Amino acid sequence: MLHFNKYLKKNEEIAKIIYSSKFILYLKFLFSFLIFCGPFFFMFPILSLGARGIFLSLLILSLAIVLGLKSYFHWSYNCILLGNQKIYRFYYKGLFKKTVEEFNLQSIDEVSIEYHNVFLRMLKVGDLIIFLKNDKYIDLNNVYGVKKLKNKIWEISS
Repeated sequence: MLHFNKYLKKNEEIAKIIYSSKFILYLKFLFSFLIFCGPFFFMFPILSLGARGIFLSLLILSLAIVLGLKSYFHWSYNCILLGNQKIYRFYYKGLFKKTVEEFNLQSIDEVSIEYHNVFLRMLKVGDLIIFLKNDKYIDLNNVYGVKKLKNKIWEISS
């Protein structure tokens, strides 16, 4: 949260920071862990390849670690920050380029919620879409408690 303060104006306060659901992050961590465990399950066939097998094992382990770290860093920076004067959208564009967009709260035209399936609806996880008056929109996928957040956005913007 400290790295977001540098984008705020002097008298602006953070009302809410909206992240994607941690459930999706945990699924990505599980996938990275399964990739990480792969060389250990196939240790004998891989080591029978000699130096190439060791290189392959190290490559797969490195790939799993990089995927896990990338997932976390993208999740931790991919958010919507509601201030008392503006709304900010933080996200990665590409692999390393961080992007920040800011909009006035008065430019909010409509706030919409989309659910992908019944399972996510029961978990209260959906997509939050904020339409602006200049025909742009801000979206954040897989947000937990989207109905409460929608009401919070309307409360802050009015």
